[in-house]
Amino acid sequence: MLKKIIVTAMAFMMFGCVGLKYNLEDTGAPPVPPPPPKGTEAELTAGTETASRVWAPATLATQFAGAAVEIVDEAISEATGNGDAAHGYSQNAIIDYLMATIDPDGDGSIADSSLSIADLALTGAGGLVLGVAGTTLGTARWYTNVAENVYRFDLFSSDFTQNWGIRWQTGYPTENGGLFTVGTTGTGTWTYQGVDPGDVLLLPTDPAAHTLFGFDNTSNTYKPFAIGTGLSFDQASATLSSTGGSFTGGTLTSELVIDETGIEGQPTDAIADCSSFAATGGGIFYDDSEGKWKKCQDNTLSDLDTNTGSATPLNDIADPTADGSIAQAGYKLTLTSTLNSAGAIWTFTNTTADLTADVSFIDLKLTDDADANGYFLRGYDNAGNDLKWSIGANGDITTTGAITAAQYNGTPTTTGPQMSMLYEDSDNGSNYVGIGSPASHNSNTVYLLPATAPAAGEAIVWGTPAAVTDSTGVSRSTSQGTFITPQTYDADLTTWAGVTPGSGVATAAAAATNGAGGFTTTDGTKTLTNTTLDASGTGNVVKGFGYITLANPSTLGSGVTHQTTATARVYGQALFANATDKATNYVEYILEVPRDLDTSVALKAYFKFNLGAADTADHDYLISMIDIADSADNATAVGDEVALDYTADATGASGDVETAGGNDLTGWAAALTPGSKWIIRVARDGDSATDASTGDSYSGPLTIRYGFTQ
Repeated sequence: MLKKIIVTAMAFMMFGCVGLKYNLEDTGAPPVPPPPPKGTEAELTAGTETASRVWAPATLATQFAGAAVEIVDEAISEATGNGDAAHGYSQNAIIDYLMATIDPDGDGSIADSSLSIADLALTGAGGLVLGVAGTTLGTARWYTNVAENVYRFDLFSSDFTQNWGIRWQTGYPTENGGLFTVGTTGTGTWTYQGVDPGDVLLLPTDPAAHTLFGFDNTSNTYKPFAIGTGLSFDQASATLSSTGGSFTGGTLTSELVIDETGIEGQPTDAIADCSSFAATGGGIFYDDSEGKWKKCQDNTLSDLDTNTGSATPLNDIADPTADGSIAQAGYKLTLTSTLNSAGAIWTFTNTTADLTADVSFIDLKLTDDADANGYFLRGYDNAGNDLKWSIGANGDITTTGAITAAQYNGTPTTTGPQMSMLYEDSDNGSNYVGIGSPASHNSNTVYLLPATAPAAGEAIVWGTPAAVTDSTGVSRSTSQGTFITPQTYDADLTTWAGVTPGSGVATAAAAATNGAGGFTTTDGTKTLTNTTLDASGTGNVVKGFGYITLANPSTLGSGVTHQTTATARVYGQALFANATDKATNYVEYILEVPRDLDTSVALKAYFKFNLGAADTADHDYLISMIDIADSADNATAVGDEVALDYTADATGASGDVETAGGNDLTGWAAALTPGSKWIIRVARDGDSATDASTGDSYSGPLTIRYGFTQ
């Protein structure tokens, strides 16, 4: 019973003492309000009465089993109050006892260090104060829940130099391994990041020499690590370095840098194949049985190149097992050799026994076509100071020396025949003499020079071609040249060197060619006088041009208007409409294909027409034809249409005569047969976009020029 009273009294003392003091001691000047009503025994016993009441001493005494009427300010002691049911104490007595026991000096602090409170709730802003400022260090103590509370934890204050505190986080850390750190403002924070070089994580005592503090990912704890052999730690730069030693396993996940050291293969190394490497990976090892470094690449074992100096093996430049390329960019590469024995510095060998495709050792390519600055190859002498030969981007080969070959062959082109030029002494200029093939030749012929040196005044004559085997073993048709002395004659042919005029030798008055009394040659301009060209003579052929002029059309299309006024100069002609399509806007002429037609000569047409009104615009006239053989259908449609050339008359007036044509009638000669019926159509395409004229026109004579052979 006394413990309940003490707890209740403490609550009054800490949180309600002001109100309690007022109720007990206040005797203020204002009138005292009427006293509350008198309470009954039943109301007190029920314990549910909340209103203020006045209780009679006899009524209050009944609340204590067997207790006498309360004695005001009866003294309380531990002996009489602890579990005693025979006494009742007033509030003043209870407070006096508590204050004398807990705070005897009345300064508001608890003096008894052994005070035990089951639950303590602090609701004030001041919180819980431990210790006395300037006098006593504050201490907080925690016990375990083991028997007899043998173990405890004490948190002591320090000799503070300023007021400071810590504000707790609002919850647990979100992951394991969280560290509670405090900022400069006292705010606590959970942190999880690692430790940067130079950071101070903890300040433990020196565990031992050659020891680092780190995080063990297996146990998820920070702990000291011993620095192994071959490692050193520089405290000033917070750098861990390797000074030698060996790896006993593990995986490097970053770059391995070797500074003025090397990688050593031990004589006891027993690896001899790729079985210890990934099948699709790669690695290197020292094979002590061969005394070589080896490499494994995708489970393929080969020697690791160990050449010295500046040499680089081809395997290190490009993949020798597959197509590839080397991107050298805009840099020069110089290859050097000190070879001083018989043999080639570089040798390329193709080991295929029978090539079935075009194969070359080297292809040299330039992107800029035939640029004068480009060279496929150049050869220098005198340590690179004298250019001796070059092959330019246009294929020209330039050399200061002689070219020796079994045979010189040119490659045919469509631009002209092959020629070779020999230049004069450069001191005298840049002229040359040359030899070459004609643009067209009727056979393959090699002209062989005479076998002897010529005498003065001799000339070369060529013999009948005969087969001769050349230096490459190929039989060729050759014509042997021979030097002869040519016969000379005077201007009048009265004397001929080595021949006396007379029998078999004609005497001429003059030797002028293609002139009166002279020779007639197969070329040049000739004027024949009193000469009959007998086309009917056996073996004689006369060629020339024939002209056929057709005055009036024979047939009219439905789109033209026939002119029937006999007194008009367009009588019998047709009026072409300026906006009608060629399908009906036409006239036709009927004749026979000339029987002396030379079908190898292109035909031409000249068409006369009259302007029906003042007109300076373009006209479109089209000419077509049909060759109708005997027994063929006379209604066969025309074809081989050709547009007749025409230039608009810049001053064209009504009635002006114009001409269209003069151009070749493409395809006509080959389509004609001498003696066939020949229908020729001339049409105006009035609705064509290029026939800009708005005036009608009248047809006129049509002239056809053709080649003849008789």
